[in-house]
Parts: sequence; structure tokens; C-alpha cells
Amino acid sequence: MTIETLLLIGRTTGREDFVTLCTRQARVVRTCQTLDECLNCEHSASLIVILQHWPDEFPRHAVQAFLAHYPVSRLMVCLDAWCASYGRTRGDWPPAVCVFPELWASRLLKEVLILAGKLPPLPWTAGLDEIFAFDQLPVPSESEN
Repeated sequence: MTIETLLLIGRTTGREDFVTLCTRQARVVRTCQTLDECLNCEHSASLIVILQHWPDEFPRHAVQAFLAHYPVSRLMVCLDAWCASYGRTRGDWPPAVCVFPELWASRLLKEVLILAGKLPPLPWTAGLDEIFAFDQLPVPSESEN
């Protein structure tokens, strides 16, 4: 199973291993440095992965415009360690799409399964209990798929 088109947004510095994992899961990978750049290029993708290094890296107005532009996209916002208090102090991204470093790889593999129709999606509107339960689901191995 692979992702047809992956859109990777943000700086990849320090995240080379995860970026490699992303590119191995996709047929086509497109990249943008900022949300505004992405909106101006009109990219479409099966999965959008945003790499956020610190809490205010992307301005609130850019996040809101981005979410309005891609309302039904599969979205994964990879929050770095500097964003540890993000859910308590910021709320620009829906909590269901925010993923902390220890869960990046498993969430990516779950997104691949969702796109293949093998796992029900976690909606953007999911509550914290639903997010926790989803993140605790085991990721099946390739032999189980």
C-alpha cells in the first residue's frame, strides 16, 4: 500500500529519518516551505504532512486559510518537542491532526491504511478520548494487510 500523492510542508531539517519514511510511503511527493506557498501552488494530495518546529511557526491566519482550502484532506501536523504544550496554549490546528514525535511513524502508517480503506479515519472533529484511542490502535504489519 502506498500513498498516491503526499504533500510535505515545512522545513525538513532535523527530521530526515521521518521524511525518508514519508517518501517511501508515497508514489509522488511534493514539497512547500510555507502554508502560503502551498495555497499559491494549488497542490492536491492524498495526504498532507506539515512539519511544525515551534508553536507559532505558522501564523494563525495562514492556518485558518489552509484549513479552509483543504477541508476534507487527510492531514497530519507533526509537532516537534518545542510544541509540547501546544494543545494547552494554542488551538490553531484541530487536535485530531496534531501528532507528537513519538507517534509520527505509527500515525503515518495508520494514514496509509485509512487511504487504502483498511482503517476508519479519525475525523478532524474527534475528541481527546477518541484521539487517544486511535493513537493506541496497533499498526498491523505488512504481512497482516
